[in-house]
Amino acid sequence: VLETLPIGQAVEVIAVDTARLTLNGRTAAWHLVAWSDAKKEQKQGWVWGGYLSLAGGGCPGQLSFLLGCTEVQKNSADRGIRYVHEIRAIKDFQLMDKISLPAVALSESQVFHLSIMPSRGLPEVQNVVYFNWSGAFCGGIQQDFYTLWTRTGRFQLLPPLETMGEEGDTQTEQYIFPDETEDVKYKYPLKYFLEKPENKSAILYLKESRYGDENGADVSISITKLKLVNNVWRK
Repeated sequence: VLETLPIGQAVEVIAVDTARLTLNGRTAAWHLVAWSDAKKEQKQGWVWGGYLSLAGGGCPGQLSFLLGCTEVQKNSADRGIRYVHEIRAIKDFQLMDKISLPAVALSESQVFHLSIMPSRGLPEVQNVVYFNWSGAFCGGIQQDFYTLWTRTGRFQLLPPLETMGEEGDTQTEQYIFPDETEDVKYKYPLKYFLEKPENKSAILYLKESRYGDENGADVSISITKLKLVNNVWRK
């Protein structure tokens, strides 16, 4: 080890080597990176890819959120591979809090997306961190993870959501936040929730099941309010 970088340090990847290293069940390539140290001096060095975030958002040196893969689970029986991801909150190059997400399965082709959003109308929340993991093929399962960064500086994970099926036969789950209740397509049933004062800043869980053919479509929806019980959100 020639030098260490603080957590949250922004780096630029210059090259990726073919040499790979396996640590704790994860295999990653070595990356040649460049960065500016505390004295504003430009430096370069090789970093194992497992120590680099997959995605992130925010302001380096201030409050930022990083996504990384912390574990790879392999099932020899069905040759299945599942990944465990972790979201970390970093401020002033210090770890504020971290939270592990439920394992996600690797299929034929996979894409993921991370975005950092404001409070979404929730008074106790500073940011909403959204992670999406979905198959890049027709009929694949889409998994959505919403993590709340509260004003007390802690993470809270909402129950994971899944969308599956193909056109005409689908099951969709989604959350409706206070800042989008006027835009959602199911305004009519929603108004019964929103008429109550205690639901003005609530998170609503919507599940839609749709089956259709050449004769039309049958649609059923259910809407419930999430509750925070012992610091755990429940549908």
